[in-house]
Formats: sequence, C-alpha cells, structure tokens
Amino acid sequence: MDCSGYGGWDLGVHFVDNQRIQQLNHQYRLKDRPTDILSFPFHDANGKPESFKEQALLAEDTRNLGDIFLATPYILDHCRINNERLTDHLPILFTHGLCHLMGYDHELDEDYAVIIVPF
Repeated sequence: MDCSGYGGWDLGVHFVDNQRIQQLNHQYRLKDRPTDILSFPFHDANGKPESFKEQALLAEDTRNLGDIFLATPYILDHCRINNERLTDHLPILFTHGLCHLMGYDHELDEDYAVIIVPF
C-alpha cells in the first residue's frame, strides 16, 4: 500500500458466507440479495478521492481505510460459472473494493475509468 500513499493505514478484510453478505447488502444498500463484495469506508470522501489524501495527515489512530467484505461462496460460484480461476478473479475484485475505500465510485465517468476500465 505504500505506492498508493496509504502505507501505515489499517484495512479490515472479512471473508463471509452468502447469508452474511446478503444481510449487509440489505442493511446498508437496501438490496436483499447476496453479492460478491461490499466495501465500507471508514472516512467519508464525499465522492472525492483526493479528500483521502488530505486525510493522510490525520493522527495515526484514524488512519483506517475501512472494511472489505468478500462472500467466498458467491465468488467461488462466479468463478465456476464463468470458467475463471480464483487466483485471477480475486485480485481484481479486491482492487475494485479497495478503490471504493479510497473514494472512487463508478457512478461517475472519470471514476469508472479508474476503477473498471483497467480490468
């Protein structure tokens, strides 16, 4: 993470089952279905990734990117159905979630170019 400017920041990574990811998806996104990944940033970037860089000056106890929840069964099913290797798919999925924690959102065209197009 040093190359991203977030060296020394905390990051929570949780591997959960489909039931747990569905609960989180329903609670926080009002979507009552499982999904592959959910990202919950610790800081509010207000849709501006550069605001995280400003927060790099925060005290060490608040240098937390947030949490990523990965639904292992959902991801394995996706790989099986799409004939993808987990070792190929998981880094892309994880990077996608990490981009969300850093304030990128593919709702905006310029963010879409950063978070989706390279993959």
